[in-house]
Amino acid sequence: MVCMVEDDRTDSEADDDARFQLAGEAARRIVRRCSAHARITNKALPRYTGEPAASSPFAIDRASALAGKHPAAFAQTAKQVEVLSNAMTSHLSGLHVLIQHETFHGLPAVVIARSIAEAAASCAWILHPGVSSDQRAARAYAVMFHSLKNSASQVLPEDAEYAIKMREALVDELAGSGVTVTRREKRGKRTDDIAQVTVGDAHVKTEYVISQRIANEIPKLRGTYGGMSSVAHGEALNVSNVWTRPDLYARIIGRVAHESVTAWSQALHGWLALEPSPIGNEDDLQRLRQSMHPDTIAAIKARSEQTA
Repeated sequence: MVCMVEDDRTDSEADDDARFQLAGEAARRIVRRCSAHARITNKALPRYTGEPAASSPFAIDRASALAGKHPAAFAQTAKQVEVLSNAMTSHLSGLHVLIQHETFHGLPAVVIARSIAEAAASCAWILHPGVSSDQRAARAYAVMFHSLKNSASQVLPEDAEYAIKMREALVDELAGSGVTVTRREKRGKRTDDIAQVTVGDAHVKTEYVISQRIANEIPKLRGTYGGMSSVAHGEALNVSNVWTRPDLYARIIGRVAHESVTAWSQALHGWLALEPSPIGNEDDLQRLRQSMHPDTIAAIKARSEQTA
C-alpha cells in the first residue's frame, strides 16, 4: 500500500505513515492466507463429506436423515454450509484482489470484510460445536422459515403466494415428525408467521439480529461489527475515518478476515470431526498490534492489567 507524502511532513505524520504501511502489509498477508485457507478447505468439502468420520456430527446427522429423521433439516444444513462457505470464499477472493491495489481502498474493503464476518458467523451458528443433533435440526428449520418469510415479503405477489404455500406445506410436513412450530403473536393475536421451531428440547427462534450472531459466534469482533456497519450504511463520521485513519481500518480488515475464517473453519471442521490446518501467521497478527499508536497500546495494556 502506498501513502503519498510530502518531503516536509512532520515527525508525527511520518510515524502515522509508518504505522499505516505496517498495518497495510500485515493485513494484505493475512487476507491472502485466509483466502487460500478458505479456498482449499472449500474445494476439499466434497471429499470430506464423501468419506466422513463415523463419529462426526455430520455422519450422525446424515445417518439419522437416511433413516427418516429430519431429512429436510439435514439437507438444509448442508445447503446452508455450501452457500455460505462459497459466499465467504468469494468475498475473500474479492477482498484479496482489492487490498493488493497500490492505493488503499478502505471503504469498499471494510464493506466486504463485514460481509465475510456475516457469512462466517451464520455458518458457524448452524454448525456450532457442542450443540445436539436436535439443536442443529431446529436451527435448520428456523433458517427455512426465515428464508420463506423474506421471500414472501420481498418478491412479486405471485411468488410471495408461492412462498406462503411452501411455508404451510413445511408446517404440515413437520407436524408428523415430532417438531413443534409456534406462530407469532402480535398484540395478543396469532399471526401466520412462524416465530419458533422446537425439536426435542431445542427451541430456536426464526428471527435474529446479525450483530448478536457475530457477538456469539465471533466474540472477538463484538466491538468491531458496529463500526463496520456504520461505514456500510454511510454514517459520515465513520466513513471519513476510513480516510483519516487508514491504519485503523487496515487493522480492522486484517483482524476481521482472520477471526471470521477461524470461526468458520473451526465450526466446519468440528462438524466433520477433522482438525483444521493453520490459517495465519502469528507474526502478521503481531504486526497488526505493533502498528497501533503507542498511546493506544499503553491504554490496552493498562485495561488488561486492571481486569487481570
